[in-house]
Amino acid sequence: MVELIFRDDVCLNQEDENFEAKSFSRGIPESLWESYSAFANTSGGTIVLGLDETDRGLVVGGVSNAYGIRDDLWSTLNNPQKVSVNVLVGNDLRVVEHGGKELIVMDVCAADRTLRPVYIRNVNSGTYKRNGTGDYHCNAAEIASMYRDASPDSHDVLTSRLAGMDDLNPDSIEAYRNMMSSVSPTSEWLTQSKDEFLRLIGAARTEDGVLKPTLAGLMMFGEDYAISAEIPGFSLDYREYEDGGDEWTLRRLSGTPNWSGNLFDFYIFVTNRIQLQVGTGFKVPDGMNRVDDTTLVRALREIVSNAVLHADYWGRGGIVIEVRPDRFTARNPGTFRIPIDEAESGGLSDPRNRALFKMLGLIGRAERAGSGVRSVMLSCEALGLGRPDIRESQRPDTVTVTVNLKATEESGMEGRVLRIIGDDPKTTMEEMSEALGISRSAVVSLLGKLRDDGRVRRVGGPRGRWEVVKGV
Repeated sequence: MVELIFRDDVCLNQEDENFEAKSFSRGIPESLWESYSAFANTSGGTIVLGLDETDRGLVVGGVSNAYGIRDDLWSTLNNPQKVSVNVLVGNDLRVVEHGGKELIVMDVCAADRTLRPVYIRNVNSGTYKRNGTGDYHCNAAEIASMYRDASPDSHDVLTSRLAGMDDLNPDSIEAYRNMMSSVSPTSEWLTQSKDEFLRLIGAARTEDGVLKPTLAGLMMFGEDYAISAEIPGFSLDYREYEDGGDEWTLRRLSGTPNWSGNLFDFYIFVTNRIQLQVGTGFKVPDGMNRVDDTTLVRALREIVSNAVLHADYWGRGGIVIEVRPDRFTARNPGTFRIPIDEAESGGLSDPRNRALFKMLGLIGRAERAGSGVRSVMLSCEALGLGRPDIRESQRPDTVTVTVNLKATEESGMEGRVLRIIGDDPKTTMEEMSEALGISRSAVVSLLGKLRDDGRVRRVGGPRGRWEVVKGV
């Protein structure tokens, strides 16, 4: 969690998406519990009770009877009538001393998805999330999304209420079977009838004696009119832009003529365009021949696969893929179901859409060991493109991944940070974030690594300046 930094009686930490300061001048503020809910429902954070916001900054005001107040906080945390779940253990709630005054520090971890929503008193009025430096009250759609993610069952395995088997596109199904045949030519599933094949791959289920499409099957192979009737927010959007242009030169969008509008056809179209835009230039009309793949093509295809598998199709915004000469961006509705740092480390996999995961896996387009994000990171760094920017946002909940397509100088993004500091030692993190086109948290991470490596140092506290260490 956040390490507290002091100079005299002032805390030098600044409030951000992972740090919140609270005054104790009038006792325990109600907003402390709002921040507890917000941190638990997003990426976690640290709350410090006993800091007063003044013109000088966050001044240590202290907490009277701090140990008694700490015990009261534990009692509230463990009371299910007041807090839905306690995510704190041991030293997560503690008393610290500074300058003869006592503060209470609460380190709130991100709650496991099975425990969300974390709320105070009442789920409808007491559920919060964190966005930047503030907490906001979640609306009904956001609460419903957390409940969907909390379920042990994947939502996409449910059967469609409105669509029938005739609403699936036969050409999409046949193209998928051909792809599966190229990956697993001896699979017995390929010898089955179309309906039985769809049942085996998870695209259909028998319910009350009637074979119906699953939601995954409908999204994967359905016609646009049937998908939008069942899932009104479902949207797929691919755009290509020329260098420096704001107008797209090629676009494929849900609800437009001359294509099915389903996920399979969209996925094949996008991954073929990647091959043409940044790969070898060879055409892959059937979407099956991967002999000419490059490292970059595989990395970008993995990003598209992740967007498809982890999207909350019942959320807002839909999947958007943008390709420009200098960058590739993929955005999907929904946030990470595991912490971003764990996703980057690899080894964990928790796809939001398990039936879609199975279907992409059967055609060799889904990682099964949770190594997808890590492999993308390593591939981009190896190509000199720098680390992809992975940004998680709220309202609407989205994950955006951006890859620079042009190699940068001096070890990618770290080199760019060093050059910015060299040009303006007093530059702020917000200014670096804007200049680099990455999130503030990504800037903090880069600066932390550079500082740990002894390549930069901070002089003069929050109003001071950065220095590049020469000779390193």
